[in-house]
Amino acid sequence: MKNSSTFIVIFTLCWGLLLVGQESSLTPLEDYDTFQQEQELVLQAQEYADAKKYVRAAEQYRRAAELASSSEKRASYLVREAENLLLGKKSHRAKKVYFDLVNNYRFFIPLHTVLEQMRELADYFEHGTGTFLRFNDPGVAIEIYREIVKCQPGGEQSLNDRLVLGRKLEADGQREEAVKVYQETVKLLPRNPDVRLALAQCLSKLATKSDGDGELSKAAIREAQSFLEFASPDDPRRELATEIMTQAKNDEAKRMLSRAEFYLVKYHYRPDVARRYLLDVIREYPDSTSTPVAKALLELHFPADQATEIKSN
Repeated sequence: MKNSSTFIVIFTLCWGLLLVGQESSLTPLEDYDTFQQEQELVLQAQEYADAKKYVRAAEQYRRAAELASSSEKRASYLVREAENLLLGKKSHRAKKVYFDLVNNYRFFIPLHTVLEQMRELADYFEHGTGTFLRFNDPGVAIEIYREIVKCQPGGEQSLNDRLVLGRKLEADGQREEAVKVYQETVKLLPRNPDVRLALAQCLSKLATKSDGDGELSKAAIREAQSFLEFASPDDPRRELATEIMTQAKNDEAKRMLSRAEFYLVKYHYRPDVARRYLLDVIREYPDSTSTPVAKALLELHFPADQATEIKSN
């Protein structure tokens, strides 16, 4: 029995040594040489960084990362590479490393610190700092913020970044994309007044530009009403929300009035449809700027008893 136990122990040790040999293609001496090279690169990188030669420091950290024996150590070197590229104003190279970090090493990095640096990098692109010939590149700033948001699936933790992303999309003329960002955020935080107001403002601007069926104006009104419901009574932005609602109602009433006028023209004459639009303006938006015109058209084109009918309602 004793001999059998001894055999099992020896067999286990031999099998373990065999597995270790299979996992690494390097000999112990080669492993040591690689480790020594890695440490020398890190020391050189630190010396370059201390001398404010950030790009050279980044290059040494990149070489050290290529020699690193574990994902955790490789990630730590890549973080330092990205930091030094950021300091050295090598924005495009820094972006590439940061994207690699958040997509492939997210669980090995100080995520809060990396995301803060990515926000700084986005600012560089938006204002031309560190870009070729100092040209502004808001499109890349938007791309970076999309990555930042992806790293924070929760609503509360990503709220500010989502709002910033939405504003950047609006500033870049991508209001439809901004609406999508705000709507996604509303799903995560349905009672948050900041998102509701941002969405109401964006929808209102879109409605002013083009709102064929009136859905954008109606949506802007709903979101502004939601803001008023969820915001505190003393929120100074309540006045802005009221203005959005007033503007959206005026836009919708104007759209309906235009439809009524279209169907009163000789070549499109459909009095029943025109009358319905006029009645809707008066009933649904009694305080709009289009209501007096709608009343005048109703009195002009339709019998007095029909005009009296709407007044009674």
